[in-house]
Amino acid sequence: MEIKLPNSFWDCQHYFKVNLKTIVPIVSFFLLMLSSTSVFAQGGGTCADIQPFCAGNDALIFANCNDQDPNCNATAEAGPDYGCLFSQPYPAWFYLQIDQPGNLDFEIIQNTAFNANGDPIGQGLDVDFIAWGPFQPGDDLCDYTQLQSFNEIACSYSAQPIENFTIPNAQTGEIYVLVITNYNRNPGYIKLGQIGGDGSTNCDIVFDCSVTINEGDQNLCGEDEVLLTTTVSGPVETYEWYLNDVLIVGETSSEYLATETGEYKVIANGTECNSPVEDIVNVSFGPIATAEAIDITACDDSSNDGVEAFDLDGNSSRVLGNQDPNEFTVTYYLTQANADAGEAPLTSPYTNVTNPQTIYARVESNVSAVCYATSEVELKVVETVEITTDLPTSAEICDVEEFPVFDATPTNTDIDLSLVTYEWVDQDNNVLSTEAIFSPSAAGTYTVNIGYPCGDTSFTIVMNVIASPTVDLGADFQICANQTTILTANTDVEGVTFQWYLNSTLLEGETNNTLEVVIEQGTIGTQTYTVLVSNDQCTAEDSVDLTLYPITNCIISEGISPNGDGYNDILDLNFLNDRTGIRKIQIFNRFGTLVYVQDNYTNQWEGQTTDGDELPTGTYFYVIDLAGNDAVYGEQATGWIYLNKKAN
Repeated sequence: MEIKLPNSFWDCQHYFKVNLKTIVPIVSFFLLMLSSTSVFAQGGGTCADIQPFCAGNDALIFANCNDQDPNCNATAEAGPDYGCLFSQPYPAWFYLQIDQPGNLDFEIIQNTAFNANGDPIGQGLDVDFIAWGPFQPGDDLCDYTQLQSFNEIACSYSAQPIENFTIPNAQTGEIYVLVITNYNRNPGYIKLGQIGGDGSTNCDIVFDCSVTINEGDQNLCGEDEVLLTTTVSGPVETYEWYLNDVLIVGETSSEYLATETGEYKVIANGTECNSPVEDIVNVSFGPIATAEAIDITACDDSSNDGVEAFDLDGNSSRVLGNQDPNEFTVTYYLTQANADAGEAPLTSPYTNVTNPQTIYARVESNVSAVCYATSEVELKVVETVEITTDLPTSAEICDVEEFPVFDATPTNTDIDLSLVTYEWVDQDNNVLSTEAIFSPSAAGTYTVNIGYPCGDTSFTIVMNVIASPTVDLGADFQICANQTTILTANTDVEGVTFQWYLNSTLLEGETNNTLEVVIEQGTIGTQTYTVLVSNDQCTAEDSVDLTLYPITNCIISEGISPNGDGYNDILDLNFLNDRTGIRKIQIFNRFGTLVYVQDNYTNQWEGQTTDGDELPTGTYFYVIDLAGNDAVYGEQATGWIYLNKKAN
């Protein structure tokens, strides 16, 4: 929102001046109103884009910038002193140079339409301007410090669609800067021309410029860059490069190193060019194509005529090799010439006319048709082959055994094993291996599909795993000499057979699940008893180690001599504790005084009191309370024991 006084307050040839004291409150109000509005700048219309102008035989008529053109700048840039222009909407920047000295009178008209004679025939639109100068050749025309009031030539902010101004006493070579603004903001046209004065402008500053990208369109294979160079005519000063209409930031030279596929555009411009000029080329970077030479085999039918239909498309992956099928297309041709030209491709399936027959494959980049390769494809019709192997139809193992290894390598002597393929699958058709050798990891049905030209076949093996029996003889233990003990083999399977061994020697005739064991007095060392359990297919075994108690006869000793020699040093009742259990032992001296007591006794007494003091040599009496009714001693054992010490 802006304020312009009515036309009656204006002299179109003078500057608009208003007492600041009266306008400040109004401006403050409108600034407040604008503070809540987002303003977006439009492209173009800056001093950096300033255009040359000369007043030749015809005036310059150009389309204005307006609020309906998104490419326009909505207001002039900050920096210059715009004098009487309280606002500068949709500016157009020009400069002119003086040729003949003198006065120059100019007229600016903004209208919605002009006729062929340059006369306004539509609705007039409010136009404003400001002019600065003079400047000299080589000066920076966009130096804001010079676009100030001390260089102002003329300015008008009237509400009229026609503005006039004069450059007085202009001298040859002088340059003047002019900004024209569209206060009305509506679309239309602006006419700028010289209407009087004895001076003139230099039209040599207005040139037609051109630019050409020398390399033209490029289709490159196996390359990752190409240098684009330019040839220009006219006073070109600046360059901008674009890839697919997106500005390449920072690329402002006359050449550009392209590294991506796309459309490249260069826009060249100069302060003396009539308008920016451009050239466009398309650059494609394609990969180097390779084509594998392959054989395609078809199996002859019962006619044995050597003629079959070949699935060419189904073999394209073999021609491609490791190349990405999304980046290349494979086609087939009868001749090498057709393959090179990409003409008259064959359709798939294709029926051969000779056996064998050579055709040609073409691998072409999807990015660039010039990136291609060709190879020979040999079509062969062959007889059917019956594959044989040494694979069994079933196999059984015990669950404690390792699984067998199956070898599906054909036993045929007249085939090429390098052409054989393998695929092992389970009963759910899950692929487990693609090698000839395979070992299962569980029971089930396994099938190997063997691939061979005209010999595809499959073999199935049923793998059974039989549960092995388990057997347990219990923990190792000690026994009394000449005492009969029963060993029992506990197993989880019925109908099994038993074999017993003593120290790895078979005990003939011992085939029950129990074995009577007697270790005679004087037997030295450990006696190992082993049982082998079998259910025909699978076996299990367990062993138990038996040793004699240190008190081999399992009788409570009548004396101990704790002298540290390792013999009869302690009252060892392990046999009694194992057999019945000992709750407590009490030992009394000959006067009936309790000198030692121990709960859960096994072999702790070696002639000491309960407090750990040594007892003297002598006869002592014991009372042993048993945990059960012992076969020899009943529920309590009593008796005497002689303690023999080395020194009292």
